[in-house]
Amino acid sequence: MKGWMGEFIGQSLRVTSAPGIGALPLSSTIVDESLNMLYVVLEGRSRTIAVPKHGLRGLLTTEEGAIDLIGDELRVRPEDRIKRFATRRRESPW
Repeated sequence: MKGWMGEFIGQSLRVTSAPGIGALPLSSTIVDESLNMLYVVLEGRSRTIAVPKHGLRGLLTTEEGAIDLIGDELRVRPEDRIKRFATRRRESPW
């Protein structure tokens, strides 16, 4: 869960499983996020598509490395997740 606590916007996402999306796997970049959705732009395209977090499985590439993404465990408001991450970093002696 540690890697999921930061900001997702601008990160690369490879979706391997998602309800309602037929052409899988797909490579994309996250451009926005809400409680229930990730909004991504597919590689080589300019159109934004919405991918529901419910049922989503994929690989998120961050500065810290690749993280297996399970959308059902991510269903929290992004601003709350980021705030918790910032608070934990200040409290941590590492």
